[in-house]
Amino acid sequence: MILKKSGFISLNQAYRKNCFTSWTGKEAFIKAIGTGLSFPLKEIEFKINSKKTIKFQSKHGDLSYWRKWNIYTFNPLPNFISSLVVENNGLKIRKYSWDDAFMQD
Repeated sequence: MILKKSGFISLNQAYRKNCFTSWTGKEAFIKAIGTGLSFPLKEIEFKINSKKTIKFQSKHGDLSYWRKWNIYTFNPLPNFISSLVVENNGLKIRKYSWDDAFMQD
């Protein structure tokens, strides 16, 4: 199915945000594993819940591969969505604003 710009804009705002969240998550994942677009994007699925968290979900019911990856989404600026995918090795990801880090008295 091809969706034209006018059709996409007419969609519910929450649905559009979930589309962008999913796309940035897929893009971050294929970059993290180093395959680029040779990895079949249709194999990557996410569960986005009401708390605005995102988790990998398997189409085939096997989560063992996906559990080794963590995905983080954030808004670097209003109306922008970014995703970061890292291997699950106990890293703690923290977000700082430029002002907090460099603009202290």
